[in-house]
Amino acid sequence: MRIIALLAVLLGSTNASADEVRRFALVVGANDGGDGRATLRYAHRDAEAIGAVLQELGGVEPIDHRLLLDPNPGRLLDAFSELADSVSSAGGRTEVV
Repeated sequence: MRIIALLAVLLGSTNASADEVRRFALVVGANDGGDGRATLRYAHRDAEAIGAVLQELGGVEPIDHRLLLDPNPGRLLDAFSELADSVSSAGGRTEVV
């Protein structure tokens, strides 16, 4: 929960109009950290919660929010590429989380 509060403070007020800034978020939750690492229990839930905060308090529109749960490396790279394309085509001021 501290991370969620920190995100809210860092992102500040969302009173700026959409014309001034467009925010994008790519949030990834992976319970499986790989061989030799303990399986996490709450990475999915935490990623979902952070995504919700970014939308509710951080000014990220649902269309500009991407959530990946346990993606393989190829899917993660694709998501970064898609994000880069979206940011490039947005024009104006953009922010990426």
